[in-house]
Order: sequence, then structure tokens, then C-alpha cells
Amino acid sequence: YPEYRALQKEFHDGMVLYEMNTEKVWAAAMKDSTGLEKFYQQNLAKYVDPQTSLPQPLDEIRAVVITDYQEYLEKLWVEQLNKKANVVINEDVLKTIK
Repeated sequence: YPEYRALQKEFHDGMVLYEMNTEKVWAAAMKDSTGLEKFYQQNLAKYVDPQTSLPQPLDEIRAVVITDYQEYLEKLWVEQLNKKANVVINEDVLKTIK
């Protein structure tokens, strides 16, 4: 059954992508305290308290900084993948999906 096989492959690929994303982005940001601190220091202007004009302490806004760091790591990962793989989109197939 080709449709079932295709569905299985899609499910498998989705699970692999989820696991890789978890490992390379979400878990990495949670474990890498040095990288998080460096990211915070490099982006201090983004975390300035408008009332005091001073950067908010990392301990107080840790969840926000982790979210930003995860987005940054994901962007880097996608850039690395784009450098490694030549993605070709079949426009005819894409039109049938839409």
C-alpha cells in the first residue's frame, strides 16, 4: 500500500525532525548556561527596562532570554542545513498541495 508507506515515512521523518530540533535547539538552550550568558551580554540593549534605562538582570528575565536564545539557535541550525543541502522544490507538486 503506497499511501500507507508514504504516511509512515512522513510520520517517521516528522519524529526525526522533532528529536533533532529538541536536541539542537530546545534542550541545548536549556543546558548551555555559558552560551545563554554570552547571548544575553551580546543583546543587552534588547533587555533594557524602559523605566530605569538599565538592563534587566538575567535571573529576572531568564525565560524570555532562553526563548530568544532558542530562536537564535534554530536560525543558526537552519542556516547550517541550508549550506549542507541543496533544496529543490518541485513547483508542479507544490501547486497540487495548495
